Amino acid sequence: TNPITATDSIGRHRVVFNRGIISTQALSKKLPKGKSGTPSAAALRKHIGTPGDTIRASLAGEAIEALTSLLKRARDHGGKCYCALYELTDLELIAALKKNTGRVEVILANADTTEEDEDGKQQKVYDGTNAETREELRKVLGNALHDRLLPKGNYIGHNKFVVYVTKAGTAKAVLTGSTNWTATGLCAQSNNILLIEDDAIAARYLNYWQRLLADEARLRVDYRRAAERLCGLLESQVRRLSGPGGRPAAIGRLCQVV
Repeated sequence: TNPITATDSIGRHRVVFNRGIISTQALSKKLPKGKSGTPSAAALRKHIGTPGDTIRASLAGEAIEALTSLLKRARDHGGKCYCALYELTDLELIAALKKNTGRVEVILANADTTEEDEDGKQQKVYDGTNAETREELRKVLGNALHDRLLPKGNYIGHNKFVVYVTKAGTAKAVLTGSTNWTATGLCAQSNNILLIEDDAIAARYLNYWQRLLADEARLRVDYRRAAERLCGLLESQVRRLSGPGGRPAAIGRLCQVV
């Protein structure tokens, strides 16, 4: 067969996948056994939550570098990043945001968790996932951290994107995908990261970010309509980038997932 070069790039754009499949013999052999005789989940959590750990690096693959690439671009070229995030607990990613103080604004949604009460019943804890991170980032980012605290119930602020804007004020790139900014999102789930180098799409994402900020977690009709328009634009651009040989049905499903 003809030789090929494996790459994560499609023209100017990038598509990155982590290696977050943990049900493998290779991984189980690296972990100590728990009381049940199976690989220790606690040991795995410690590995994937420790920056620089070899198991973490193997499972995350290029995901950490990709997720922080626009933050690095803002530092290197004097631009600014606008982030909208759902779950944010990974130490290395939090440190990357702190490093961009003055060059980043973050909309952070509430991410609830559950805890067992005195009666052994599971109770939902409002913003239990992000509360500690929120307090920590507030001390560093100040007013550049914006709370998106949705009403209690089954509401999820499930945004996971970063828009890069040049120092001249032009939106140039957007990073999105399925990956939550957590150790499990990086290492214990199969996730993707999509970096789109397109002014039009980046501008629409920036507009969407601004609408998120203005909405103040009230879920108003104009915000929901803006979200619907953004999804339509993303699908049309992905179809265009795929070229005449693309498969519309498959691309449509991809857009729904993204």
